[in-house]
Amino acid sequence: MKTLSIILIGITAFLIIMIILWVAFDIDVYKIVFGRKYNATGKIKFRQFLILYSVADLSWILDDYTVDYFDRASGNSFTLYFSIFDTIRYISWKHKRKRNEAKTRQLNEMKYVLSLMQQDIQEYCDNHIELVKEKSNVNQGG
Repeated sequence: MKTLSIILIGITAFLIIMIILWVAFDIDVYKIVFGRKYNATGKIKFRQFLILYSVADLSWILDDYTVDYFDRASGNSFTLYFSIFDTIRYISWKHKRKRNEAKTRQLNEMKYVLSLMQQDIQEYCDNHIELVKEKSNVNQGG
């Protein structure tokens, strides 16, 4: 009887965690646990993926819970999946990557805006200095 109650508590906790992940983080736990292997070519470790991705990031297509390796010569792609824990690492890595890309894009836009402001300031200074020089020449000559 005690074993049955422990199993029921475990199943209940698992279901609650699945619902929380689904509602709070929009993570489809069912796909992670069961669907990620569907039509997959094979399994890869997350660390292996990171090394291979850093070598040739253009060959990889990043899906929600799996990755596809694209063979440019044949035009075929091969779906690879992770273990459950590596899938969670992958999801975390992908979210961090998106945030970093957004920050980089924002910083580049700010850099561009600042360069435009710098050009405006330089034009103002150039025009203002010319006016001051003209006024001083008129005052000295007159």
